[in-house]
Amino acid sequence: MSSVKRLGGFENYAFMHFHFDEGVIRELQIHMPGLGNEVINELRGAFMLDVGIDPIRFTVKIESVIDIIAKTLERYRLSDKMVVVLFDDIDKYTVMYGHGVLEAVVNAVSDVIRRRNASMKAIFMASDQVAVNVINRVGPKGGLSPYLIWNLPRKAFEDVVGEVSEKLGVRGVNVDLLWQLIGGNVRELAVLIGRYNWDVKPWLQGEIVKMIEYTFDDYRVARGLGKPSDVLRKLINDGNSAVREYGLGEFNGQPDIVRNDYGLLEKNIIINVGPPRVTHLSELPSEPWVGRDYAYQIPAYYWALRAMIKRKSINVAPEEILRIISTSAPIQ
Repeated sequence: MSSVKRLGGFENYAFMHFHFDEGVIRELQIHMPGLGNEVINELRGAFMLDVGIDPIRFTVKIESVIDIIAKTLERYRLSDKMVVVLFDDIDKYTVMYGHGVLEAVVNAVSDVIRRRNASMKAIFMASDQVAVNVINRVGPKGGLSPYLIWNLPRKAFEDVVGEVSEKLGVRGVNVDLLWQLIGGNVRELAVLIGRYNWDVKPWLQGEIVKMIEYTFDDYRVARGLGKPSDVLRKLINDGNSAVREYGLGEFNGQPDIVRNDYGLLEKNIIINVGPPRVTHLSELPSEPWVGRDYAYQIPAYYWALRAMIKRKSINVAPEEILRIISTSAPIQ
């Protein structure tokens, strides 16, 4: 929001930002250019919410937030103001109670805005694929418009890596390889740096391979299969049938072939980038891990799965994944 403020031209907009994490509101920011402190202080006091851990109470509290904003706009005759309320990472809260809570919140907020005919927009920011599906499902009756914001484009990502490595005094960072592994995801870059000190091999093993193994194991239990390797075998058999049917050559884990099965969508390994009515706010990269309708959350999942498909085993070493990358997408 500070960037929006610097841009200018938003004097008739008020921005309110709620950040959710581990069941509480960790952060509240109010930016209301041109409004007096009286209004800001009134809103700030009203939003010191104790959302608690009760999902029903949570829904009612969020609904009351929107109602308070609408009443304030009416009382101070601020019909010329557009209020934008951002609920950031709300899926990290609601996932604890099931995504039905998110659906209830979205419906409640939409109802208040319509009922009061308020000059207000509510933005629900979610990275969890199941949460995104909920928002898409609510859309037609809630008046929602879905937008997709992708990771940083390559040049911007390279700039970030350069700045961070310079500040940390790290030399010899292979930016091309990081792009093939992380694909512009700054959050995952922070994980690589913070937990693994830039070392991609333990990161691949601990974050990528383990997540695929965990996902296959969950899918195995849900479908009554014998072991995680049975899930990989099913994926390979289905993939080979699909590429033969569509004349796509060799199956190597193409996202539009893998699509939303094998538990990969639920665990955010695969994401849907082409749901109905979605507007892309950022351009998707032209890379093998991005398809027309589906993409891998980060490219390392694609390369790891591709190595598993080639070996026909989920037991792949980081060196094998890096070798697949070097032979398929040569690193400068």
